[in-house]
Amino acid sequence: MSSKHKKIIIYSLYLFPALLAILVVFNKIFPTETYSFKLKELDQSNIILAEGNSFTIAPLQDPQKIKVALELETNFSEETANEIILRKGFAAIFYPQKKEKGLLEFELGKYAGKFYLITETEKKLIPTPNILQSYGGEAKAKPIAKNKFEKLPLSKELAGFLDGTLIKSQDSIFIISDGKKIVVPSPQIFDGLKYDWEKVVPAEEKEARIHSGSPAFLSLASPHPNGTILEDAASGNYYLVDNGELIGLSRELYEKNYSAIAPIKLASFNPKEEIRTTLDKNGRCFLELPATLKAEEGNAYNFQLPKKMSIKEIKIRFLRNISWENIKILLRKFR
Repeated sequence: MSSKHKKIIIYSLYLFPALLAILVVFNKIFPTETYSFKLKELDQSNIILAEGNSFTIAPLQDPQKIKVALELETNFSEETANEIILRKGFAAIFYPQKKEKGLLEFELGKYAGKFYLITETEKKLIPTPNILQSYGGEAKAKPIAKNKFEKLPLSKELAGFLDGTLIKSQDSIFIISDGKKIVVPSPQIFDGLKYDWEKVVPAEEKEARIHSGSPAFLSLASPHPNGTILEDAASGNYYLVDNGELIGLSRELYEKNYSAIAPIKLASFNPKEEIRTTLDKNGRCFLELPATLKAEEGNAYNFQLPKKMSIKEIKIRFLRNISWENIKILLRKFR
């Protein structure tokens, strides 16, 4: 092998990782997120499906441009409605609603100086005042008749914090969901999901240990954890998040069982946070986002396509502009 060939090989060995590093940095500065899916086979956790040809995506980055491409069953005709509506809002606005069912009915009981969580099938000892407070406190506990107390079996498990409670243990913030504690990975995600720092309960290690850990937190692109309480700012109605759906709560039920959980207030759509455009004959459009539709953490985009349009597949791309301004924004994050 000649020395010339050796130099080419050596230069190539250095050049390849350098190009790879440049590509990684470029994608970090100007990220592109692509979501390709079929509405009938929708199973991505960061896409919320509504009725008709409507769906919601919460991108992980803050995009400045959106490209929409549809694969259609049939081509457009002049009579085909081809308007697409893009709305920005908080992700939970778009959760589908279901009837009030599947709620855990419980009451607080007091017997022989101790407090219990009472359901139809068992009683659980509430071990600490801190946990008791998550259910509304001592004032909401009613005396338990002796015959009822002796009839209900005592659970081997202690009662933990109520679902939806925010706790702080060993410098980490958790939300209690389905009886498990889910760590909130950053203050930005906490703020983005509109939780209230003043409602975080300091928990002792023994209290936190009652709850097993969940493997991962739901990202900003996913529904809120089960147990989160939402309040419609316009109507004042309360809702309980249950697997990405909303269960309506009567004010009476909210006051009885969930008043210790601070609700997240949801605002209705702002007309300034909606744009309309038309798809071309190939089912494509390109949207340059105005300032009113720029994403913030916790926001999502709702796409409303023509209801009678027969769609095979949808591809959505979220883009950022290639600009010096975006480079400066990234550099500030590393300071």
